[in-house]
Amino acid sequence: RPGIPLDGALVIRCNQVAPLDIPAKLASWLAARGVAGHAEAAGLLLDSRVDPADRTRQALAMLGGKRYLVVFDNFESVMAAEDKAEAKVEVKAKPASASTSALTSTYRVADATLAGFFEGLLDAQWRGMCLFTGRYRWAGLDERLGRGSAVEVQLPGLTLSQAVMLMDNLPRLRRQPLATKTALYRKVGGHPKSIELLEGWLASGQVTDLLADGRLDGMLADQWAGYFLDALLARLTAAERDALTRLCIFDTALDDELLAYAEIQPAWVSRWLDLSLLQREGGGAPAIPPHMQGVWDLLPDSEKRKFAPPALYTVHPVVREYLLRNTQYAIRDLHEWAAEFYGRPFVEMARRYAAQSGRSWTEEEIQQLARYHIVEANTARTDHMAQARAAMGRALAWRDHLFAAGAHDPADDIVNAVYAILARWGQRDRAKALLAESIATLEGGNKAVAQGNLATLLKNEGKLAEALATYEAVYQAFQEAGARSQMAAALAQISYVYQDQGEYDKAIEKSDVALTIRREIGDEEGQAISLHQLSILYMLKEDYGAALARSQEAEALFRKLGREVGVASNLHEQGLIYNRQASAAEAARAASGDAEAAAHRQAAFDRFTESLAIERRIGNEAGAADELGELGKLLMDAGRMREA
Repeated sequence: RPGIPLDGALVIRCNQVAPLDIPAKLASWLAARGVAGHAEAAGLLLDSRVDPADRTRQALAMLGGKRYLVVFDNFESVMAAEDKAEAKVEVKAKPASASTSALTSTYRVADATLAGFFEGLLDAQWRGMCLFTGRYRWAGLDERLGRGSAVEVQLPGLTLSQAVMLMDNLPRLRRQPLATKTALYRKVGGHPKSIELLEGWLASGQVTDLLADGRLDGMLADQWAGYFLDALLARLTAAERDALTRLCIFDTALDDELLAYAEIQPAWVSRWLDLSLLQREGGGAPAIPPHMQGVWDLLPDSEKRKFAPPALYTVHPVVREYLLRNTQYAIRDLHEWAAEFYGRPFVEMARRYAAQSGRSWTEEEIQQLARYHIVEANTARTDHMAQARAAMGRALAWRDHLFAAGAHDPADDIVNAVYAILARWGQRDRAKALLAESIATLEGGNKAVAQGNLATLLKNEGKLAEALATYEAVYQAFQEAGARSQMAAALAQISYVYQDQGEYDKAIEKSDVALTIRREIGDEEGQAISLHQLSILYMLKEDYGAALARSQEAEALFRKLGREVGVASNLHEQGLIYNRQASAAEAARAASGDAEAAAHRQAAFDRFTESLAIERRIGNEAGAADELGELGKLLMDAGRMREA
């Protein structure tokens, strides 16, 4: 209500972010507020184990009565393309008092997870408000209209007074007398972009010609936009129009780096701004040096401007859609050109690595190195998260343009590099969506790998039935291809899912088949892994003899291969087995129970001690801590409290 202050406001420009980044932007903003309960709400917003609508409702309920305004601008950008193509908005080009606005169709949010997020926003019980701005109606809002919790406002155009206020802020229109402004309003209508384009058109057009041309009477708002754009673009050189069209393929704001890549001349930018073909945006808050923060308010504006970030530019959606709709370029070619821009720093790093490697590299090898290893190295870093997130944003933009250009296999290289990192950051929905797109467009082994990665994410979320079905599809694909090593790996993953479901016999069956395959193809490391997995399964079944035998076989293979991590892991496992055997012997209260238990515990102590030595030697501090913890328990059970 008027007069009630807001606790904060967030504007998300949906046309400048990937759809599934929208919940992450809200979560990041909430976490940065530093208010009790907000960090927990932010985490819940991104918890993919919970239904999107439910987690959004629950998260907003945790905000403690705060009054926030969240604006989703250019909301049509997240809608299904086929629906947008059919949606129509008709706004008569006459004064707002007499104009009519008819939205003849509705559309839906394209992504199901994002649709759930918005559903939760609409139904949440909180004191904030969400404002969605767009050119078309939203089907998700329909059923909530009339409840008092949602309102749809159709804006037919500016009123005369509002239009005059806008004209007074535009240099050429400002000079016109009120009577002329009124006549222009009655001719062109009240759409803000039409008025802005009229301002550009007046750089060479005459007001009298426009007002006198009866053929223009009664045109719709989108027809006026086309009329002005035709005239404005005709004033550009072929090189200018070509460059502006290419810039339209970018969804994000245009910065100096991007303008330089597109070889945009400063004079062009000035002319586009003057013609209302380009818009200038603020570059954000100034980067105030720490030593100047205390005196910042005392500095003159001339000094403050030195710290202002560079300006950013955007192409208005009306202009962007018009140019892309009428371009001579193939849209795929434009996406390929944009992909090259985003991939440049990664490719340059790959070239430097290749030059220092001492061997010759093909161009495709360098590109693949950049798409996977270089991207992974830059996004996985934890010493500078701001740089890691910037690298992630650039890598995903690279991937998106490659994908849109039809280069699905190269795009999948980037997905393979980043999906686990996104999941670690809490953006599992984004990771799963990327993998789903890979699965839908790839074939053969690459598709199976993407399915396996998706199954791993599902398993980690506890969605075991979905994970199992996906892993089985992976196994089937590798079986049809005769890829026996990959078949064994898929069987191992299926075994892990059965283990998590508590179906140990089925898990053992799959692990045994995987072990057989690995023996037949001579994969000794794979055999050791399968044997270790079997030892865990038998221990869970309390078949300690079988568990110990499998673990000792695995240990021997790892020693043969020189894999100290595997040796330490199996020694740790054997320590656990011996300890459980000791507990079982004590529980049985056999005549030899005490002696048998003591022997088992000493064997466990020996295994943990040897594993500790290996973990320390290889520098695995976390593993060493685990061994020390187990040794402490054994010492405490033996009554040796000081040593424990």
